[in-house]
Amino acid sequence: MGTQVHSILDLPDDYWDRVQATNLKGNFLCLKHQARAMLAAGNGGSIINIGSVNTFLGCPGAAAYCASKAGQLALTTCASAELAAQGIRVNLVCPGVTDTPMHHEIKANFGAEAFEGMKAQTHQRRFGEPIEIARAIAFLASDEASFITGTTLTADGGFHLTL
Repeated sequence: MGTQVHSILDLPDDYWDRVQATNLKGNFLCLKHQARAMLAAGNGGSIINIGSVNTFLGCPGAAAYCASKAGQLALTTCASAELAAQGIRVNLVCPGVTDTPMHHEIKANFGAEAFEGMKAQTHQRRFGEPIEIARAIAFLASDEASFITGTTLTADGGFHLTL
C-alpha cells in the first residue's frame, strides 16, 4: 500500500495512518505471531520481511510509503537481534520496481515519464520480474542462508546504486 502521490504539506492524516497500518503494523503483527509460533515449535526458522528500494530513499510525493518501509528495516534489525539466539533468523528483501499490479499503479500515479526515468536509472535497464524476487526470498529462507540474519537483500537491478 502507498501508491498515491501526496506532498508532505498536503498528506492526509488518514492516508498516512492507513499506509503505516498496512505496511508497518501489519508487518509487525505477522512477525510477532510467526516468531511466537516458531518458538513454541522449538525448531527456529526464518522470517523474511518485504521492504522496498524506497526503504533507503526519499521520493517526492511518497513520504508515507517511504517512512513505512524504513520502519520495516528497523523492525527487521530489532527482531533479528532479539530472536537470533533462539534460532530465528529475520531478514529483509527490498525489491525495486517489479512487474506487479502495484507497478502499474505507480506508473499511473507518478506518470509514464517518471516511470521510464526509473527504468533508465536501473543499471540493468529493466524492471524486475516477480520470480526474481521470489528467488531472493527463497534463498534467505533456505539452509544455504543459515548464517545470515539482520540483513537486507536489495533486489533492484542496481537502482540503489544511483542514490
